[in-house]
Amino acid sequence: VWVIDAEKDIRDFLIETLDMCGFTCRSFGNPLEAIATLQAGVKPEVLFTDMSMPEASGMDVLKAMQKADPDVPVIFVSGKLTRQDLTQALQHGLSGAIEKPFRTADIISTANMAAKKCRTMKLIDRATRMMLYHFATIEEHLQTSGQADKRKQMKSDLLALLASRREIQSYQKAQNQN
Repeated sequence: VWVIDAEKDIRDFLIETLDMCGFTCRSFGNPLEAIATLQAGVKPEVLFTDMSMPEASGMDVLKAMQKADPDVPVIFVSGKLTRQDLTQALQHGLSGAIEKPFRTADIISTANMAAKKCRTMKLIDRATRMMLYHFATIEEHLQTSGQADKRKQMKSDLLALLASRREIQSYQKAQNQN
């Protein structure tokens, strides 16, 4: 989990809270440093960021994360969120927002749900790749063993899964271009 906030006290509190829950954390006081780390290919499982920082905004961080990996949840932790900011951020893939001052329980539950979402998306991608890799062998076996109906259903399900994933990726890509 990455925590990006110009205020050291906020960063330290979030890191300490998340560490106690078993998350491995990395802290950035400068959002440009976090963006450079993303561009170097290093990514978090979940990213918490302030919206208003001197060097760059939370929106800049969100856009950089979406380009690097749109499946990584980004959560704004800010005392200055406007409805317009939130609407714009949601259109760019924001996963959630917590207003300062925040409750510790909100941070923990949000981090747990966001990490679960990220792990689930990675698992779906891995399972899909594995199914594609092995489908030719499975398809041949089902066909030769007289299970053409199962083969047809499996192929249909796999194609539907791939179409859904492409649709999600296309949507994420369109959001990143706005």
